[in-house]
Amino acid sequence: MDTHETVRPMTSGQRNDIIATMMGAIPDLSFDEAQHGIIGDKGSFVVDIRAVFERQRNRMANIFPITCKGGKASELVARGIYADATALVPSMEYIDKLVSGVRGSKYWIIKLLDELFPIKTHAPISRTIKPISFSGRRMTSEGVLAEFVHCGLERPTYEEALTFGIMYPEEQRKCPIIFLHEPVEIPQAKNDAGNYGVLVLSRNRENGRVVSLRQFCFPWGADLVFAAVCKQ
Repeated sequence: MDTHETVRPMTSGQRNDIIATMMGAIPDLSFDEAQHGIIGDKGSFVVDIRAVFERQRNRMANIFPITCKGGKASELVARGIYADATALVPSMEYIDKLVSGVRGSKYWIIKLLDELFPIKTHAPISRTIKPISFSGRRMTSEGVLAEFVHCGLERPTYEEALTFGIMYPEEQRKCPIIFLHEPVEIPQAKNDAGNYGVLVLSRNRENGRVVSLRQFCFPWGADLVFAAVCKQ
């Protein structure tokens, strides 16, 4: 005797349950493996869940896609809406030595930002940031960069650091994020310890978001996160 069953559309909750089961059982499962090895030929089911599947995979892999569009560093900092960005530029004492009577001048701070972090105009570029931690070990900048090479990762640029701050503003509240881009010269920091710095996204005591420039040569504290870039 023939049977006739009613096929009901899958709910979003059912899709999420299936995706969680697939990802939990096979953490390294790729979309193609799910498509051909589990589901079979591509059909409406695969098309329907693909976006959710990839978002879940990215979340589990702890990666952050960004799109860099160029522009001036001062504009990117402004778009980041930081509670404090004063540690990005040389001290006002140093600025006073350059131009008399400019203390607090927004024009000179913007000018110095764009000089310290020159960014060329370019077409949009898609990149993927992967935070790396070292289980409480104190690391030098050179040691971290060597680990990046060992893992097949690249160092970020300062444009990528500022773009990350715009696109993922809450991440730096969880833990300071170090961006070991090519260091920029810090004019007022000329001393035996070196005068080159990299960008750090962090928070202050009031939980406000902070962007600062920290010296490249000093060892970093434990329990920090370093931003690497996945190779294209």
